[in-house]
Amino acid sequence: MKATVTQLTDQLLVSYAKVGGINHLDGKNLPSKTVIAGITCDLLRLLFPGFFDEKTIHSSELKVELVSLMDSVLGRLQDEVYKSLEYSTPAGLSKNDLRRAAQEMTQELLGSLPRIREVLKTDVDAAFNGDPAALSQEEIIVAYPFVETIAVCTRAPRLVRISLSIIAPARWWARLAGSETTSRCTMASPWERNPPVTSTSSEARSAIQPSRTG
Repeated sequence: MKATVTQLTDQLLVSYAKVGGINHLDGKNLPSKTVIAGITCDLLRLLFPGFFDEKTIHSSELKVELVSLMDSVLGRLQDEVYKSLEYSTPAGLSKNDLRRAAQEMTQELLGSLPRIREVLKTDVDAAFNGDPAALSQEEIIVAYPFVETIAVCTRAPRLVRISLSIIAPARWWARLAGSETTSRCTMASPWERNPPVTSTSSEARSAIQPSRTG
């Protein structure tokens, strides 16, 4: 006999009562992994304009698009930062100041995007110069998953510094990058298994790059 929806639900409720440790009921509102995954994708859109969008972005429309996207990311990320602060409030921060602190931390993080882009450019350059099979920097960004993982993980240390313990660990951001963005890649490049060493030093770069031919 087929079980009804009610019976299936009752079975799961029994499991909730019997198997503890993986339930979070009647507690504080935790940051949403689903929401942060969406924010992660949108942050990649801000870091690599035109690479993670479903439509072509024209320069004449860039500012309008960025303002809309930045506003969306700011609001959603601020809410998740607030949840993290509420879950584990840093010493010296009162409950009444959580919303203000969340706003300041979010703005600080988004304000660091230009500097993060400068670092990412050296990573892309190193990957392109170090892989003779790579045809263009566009190929590196589109087809090499490590770029997305590095882009995501560069935010983690900043989150740790501002005491967002529950959403800061790099392993969580890396998993988000791997599951939410790199799943579309059908082939793993050698750079995914051995990420490049970022360096502006020509000596250090020459040590990892074989000669390009053709």
